[in-house]
Amino acid sequence: MTNPIAHHSSNHGAYWSVLAIASVLLLPATACAPPATEETATKDTATEVGIEEIPVTTASDAAREMHDEGLYLLDVGRGVEAREKFQAAIAEDPGFVSAHFNQSNASLSFKEFQTCLDMASEHLENVSEGERMMVEINRTFLTNNTSQGLALAQDLVAKYTDSPRAHLTLAAMQTNHNDAAGARASLERAHALDSQSAGALFGIAANYLGNEPKDFVKAEEWAAKALAAYPKEAKGHELMGDIKRGQDDLEAALTSYDNASETDPTLANAHHKRGHVNSFLGNIEEARAAYDAGVDAAAPESKAGLAVYKTFTRIHQGDVPAALDELEALAGAIEGMGTPAH
Repeated sequence: MTNPIAHHSSNHGAYWSVLAIASVLLLPATACAPPATEETATKDTATEVGIEEIPVTTASDAAREMHDEGLYLLDVGRGVEAREKFQAAIAEDPGFVSAHFNQSNASLSFKEFQTCLDMASEHLENVSEGERMMVEINRTFLTNNTSQGLALAQDLVAKYTDSPRAHLTLAAMQTNHNDAAGARASLERAHALDSQSAGALFGIAANYLGNEPKDFVKAEEWAAKALAAYPKEAKGHELMGDIKRGQDDLEAALTSYDNASETDPTLANAHHKRGHVNSFLGNIEEARAAYDAGVDAAAPESKAGLAVYKTFTRIHQGDVPAALDELEALAGAIEGMGTPAH
């Protein structure tokens, strides 16, 4: 994980890197599996023998249910929907620390990230020690104190040794501290505790993809496991596309991104990455259409940042003046796109 300031100003078209994984990793243990349905109710991985949850504190069953739904959505890369669930949980229980904390992980601006943590910090008196520690870990990003964040995550693992989410949290902080090997070990420990943990499955794949020593074969193996575990979620296809793109296999990457968009048309980043790869392949009109789909699917906070890349297609065509004209037009249209003032 990196400083959220960098996260919120980063290239949204980059592969699903540790920036995105971090928002998945810093979650309580209840997010390991999908919300219970008739099909899943008989197998609750969060209560398997040997797994310890980080307690979540709320008196509202409705808030807890929406919070858990948000955790699942965030775990499988559907951050905008997750954010809405956390906001709904907070409406039911304004003092719900874990909902405020997890909204910070799904936040769409640095201001929102800070506000969520401030709200969480106002209600720490009667929450679990694990919740308090998680909030403190995220607050280290406000001061960019990576050493303190790492130490706090190590303390969290010491207190909740059998919590997959504690190990995932440590992995995020180790990655933020440029300790890719340590992060990989923590991710593997989380997977050993809960083989269905989306954070572990996606996290290990992305670790092998984005951190030295890279291993594309292992990255693909773990992405395939994530797809097998969550076949109805688009993020696995998107991650597979990132892996193929990392190997310069653009045709295969495009196929995976297309699969992601077909699986979940609301996933803005999948459309956005289709735009990138089509641009690189010289499919300019297809790229522009994909970028438009990404902007349409994006939250208002992200629309302008994503729209910038559509203008770059003119550069791929060799028409820099046209790109500049489109950028100028976009700058004048930002307020009309619903972008919040901050």
